[in-house]
Amino acid sequence: MPDSFLSKAYTLFCRATATGLGVGSLPDVLLKNGALSKYFPARWTGAGFLGSCEGLLFLVSHENLQSRWDFLGLGLFTIFSCLVSDRAEKFYKVKDETRIVIDEIAGLLWAFLFVPLDVIPAHARWAVYIVGFALFRLFDVLKWPFKEVQNIRGGVGIVFDDVFAGLLANLILQIGVRFALKL
Repeated sequence: MPDSFLSKAYTLFCRATATGLGVGSLPDVLLKNGALSKYFPARWTGAGFLGSCEGLLFLVSHENLQSRWDFLGLGLFTIFSCLVSDRAEKFYKVKDETRIVIDEIAGLLWAFLFVPLDVIPAHARWAVYIVGFALFRLFDVLKWPFKEVQNIRGGVGIVFDDVFAGLLANLILQIGVRFALKL
C-alpha cells in the first residue's frame, strides 16, 4: 500500500528537522577538503560539527538556559529529537545517519543547561562557549564512557549518546565556571 500524503509530509518534516533544516545534508566535502581538514580529522569537522555549531548559535541567541522552563523545554526538545531522528533513520535506512544532526543540537544545549553564564562578564563569555563546545565535541566524538548507548535502537540511541556527552561537558563546565568565579 503506498504511503499517504500525510505520511510523506511527516517524513519530510522529520528529515528537515533531523538534519537541522538541511545543515546535516551539506556535503562533507565542504569541510573535508577545506582549510579545517589540515588540522582536524573529518569526523571532527563534518555534519556533526555543523549541527553543534547550529546548537551553539541557538544558545548564544538565548543567552543562557537557567530556568525550570528551560529544563522542561529542553526535555521536550530531546523527546522531539528522538521521534524525528527515529523517522529520519528509517527513511535513510542507515543506523545513526551522519546527516541527522538534531542530536548534536540537543546535546550541545544540555552542555550549557544551568551553567551560570549570566554572572560571567559579557567580554569573557565567549571563552565559556568555546570550552563548552570543545568539551561537548570531544565527548561526542570519543563516545566515552557511554558508547553502548548508541546500540539502543532508533531515535533514543541516536540522541542519548549526545545528551550524555552534553551532560558530561556540563558537569565539567559547572565545576570550572564555579571555581573560576568562586561561586
